[in-house]
Amino acid sequence: MHDIGKQKLAPTLLDDDTVYNKRQKLAVQAHVRLGLDMLERIQDFPKVAIEMVSEHQERPGGIGYPARKDNEQRGAAGMLAGLVDQFDVMITGNARRAPLAPSEAMGELLSASEASARDTLLVEQCIQAVGRFPSGSIVELSSGEIGVISLSDPERRLRPVLHVVADSNKQPTSVREVDLKSSKHDPSKPKALWIVRGHPIGAFGIQPGALFG
Repeated sequence: MHDIGKQKLAPTLLDDDTVYNKRQKLAVQAHVRLGLDMLERIQDFPKVAIEMVSEHQERPGGIGYPARKDNEQRGAAGMLAGLVDQFDVMITGNARRAPLAPSEAMGELLSASEASARDTLLVEQCIQAVGRFPSGSIVELSSGEIGVISLSDPERRLRPVLHVVADSNKQPTSVREVDLKSSKHDPSKPKALWIVRGHPIGAFGIQPGALFG
């Protein structure tokens, strides 16, 4: 909903493969004001939602838009919406940057928040809520195989349930479910299995949405 104003933009401005010139960049930034205009016409629309729309593009240090608010001037809902927006861009990528694995995106957000205790707390709370490897994440196992997280349990963030979809050569294989909590995770033990790293959405031609759709 925070990007509802983009409905009013020219379709060419919504293409993630576009590298904007200055005029196009200003036109895209107008989506905040356009969204607010739409929502403010709705009687008794929740103020917290208005805050999310108006502040989701503001950034630490006042480098965002439209009001160049520093995080100390933003509400919690606006900061959370901005965090979600940044995370989404990081893991999906666009013409200006390659996609990151969710775990890498969380790491970047945490590093960027270190100048403010308030920012760091919010990012840490999001990590606790979502997990380092949220459902749908593409991960590489110690065996070299590739899996997709199907169930991320708050009590076992690093030992989730996943579906192995590619072998150690990163080639498609028969899908099998693996519960890492019940698997050996001591590297000194035979057949030990654990997550080594995360990969961006689309890595190795894998589309998690198609797998679980």
